[in-house]
Amino acid sequence: MRKYTVNAFSKIPGGGNPAGVVLHADLLKESEMQQMAEELNFSETAFIMASENALCKIRYFTPVEEVRLCGHATIASIGLMKHLKLISDGIHQIETAAGLLTVLVHPDKIMLQMEEPNFFESMDRHLISDSLGIEVDSLLEHPSPQIVSTGLKDLIVGVKSLEILRTLRPDFKKITDISSKADMAGYHVYSYGADGSVYMRNFAPLLGIQEESATGTASGALAVYLYKYGKLPKSSETTRTFFQGMFMERPSEIEILLRDDGVNTKVFVGGGVSDINSLD
Repeated sequence: MRKYTVNAFSKIPGGGNPAGVVLHADLLKESEMQQMAEELNFSETAFIMASENALCKIRYFTPVEEVRLCGHATIASIGLMKHLKLISDGIHQIETAAGLLTVLVHPDKIMLQMEEPNFFESMDRHLISDSLGIEVDSLLEHPSPQIVSTGLKDLIVGVKSLEILRTLRPDFKKITDISSKADMAGYHVYSYGADGSVYMRNFAPLLGIQEESATGTASGALAVYLYKYGKLPKSSETTRTFFQGMFMERPSEIEILLRDDGVNTKVFVGGGVSDINSLD
């Protein structure tokens, strides 16, 4: 067993979202993985083990519980394996609690195919704005706040300006209660820059994460949400870069790839890795 830290969604030191990555975790008990994730105290720690059906099996633990999938911890895990020359560039599959997922390994980035998109209920605008410490008219009028999943269920919430996004005053107890009742991970709040770029903040206190600097699953959910409601152009292939972590001094760039065959939309999320360090 070998433990590392890796920053995902950044190619420069000090950016991105750090994850714990544990190689050769096959002999660890679930309770041991949970304890290790709590001790490492990253938003997620990935445990890599052997798989009969894929490149590897990965399990993901926050400091308080196991989750089905984590985008940034996957990018960190595959980036680490590439750095250690355990895998080569190309197309691979990984086994997760969300199923077998495809990973595209490029020379300078890792792209993870997310779980098939699912759309759930819309949420009351007054309830959501109150939990974020803003007026209801600070929310974008369309699309409405809605729960979307590409691996984990997140509430997608649009606000009208970057200044509103920067000055949110989240009430973590209210967000925890709302997230628990709605059976979702947390809030993914976004706004647009002057050039139309998408900027995001993510709050998941129910999972022990007050704010995260780069969130892969929620960014995939946001991308397909914007695509569904006509905020991204319809195309057989759409690429975008979303930005997160800028208000945490951990700038992150999350690359999005949408492939639409006219029947289904496949969502890929990815980016580079940096700051690979051994903890052993």
